[in-house]
Amino acid sequence: MPTVLNLPLANAVLRTLRAVPHLHDHTVWAQRRPEGTAHSIAGWTVTLAGAQWTEYHEMVCYRGKIRSVPMLAQELLGLTYNQARTLFYHCDEQQAINLLTSLVGQATCMQAFQLMIYAAQFHQAG
Repeated sequence: MPTVLNLPLANAVLRTLRAVPHLHDHTVWAQRRPEGTAHSIAGWTVTLAGAQWTEYHEMVCYRGKIRSVPMLAQELLGLTYNQARTLFYHCDEQQAINLLTSLVGQATCMQAFQLMIYAAQFHQAG
């Protein structure tokens, strides 16, 4: 089954990247710095989703369970393995913004089209 991008969360991550691009660092999940806490995309994702960081830097507590940051972020965003790997490990700030913008745009079109299909089916059934 294809994944479905979590548009609200992806947009929140994208807004955060645009607002504080200097706090994106693909080499850390979370790292306190004088100007604020820097995160990778996975780190921003779990933080914005409400996960609580543990003393183990690659693990967070989310809905009462201890989870791996990249695995939870991939699941929360609805990314494929390859999309997550590229976004979390191989993108600088601008590349991350570009890739997320592209993913959001594609998902918006696909989800709007799917809603149109559902609406048409609903009207035909009624």
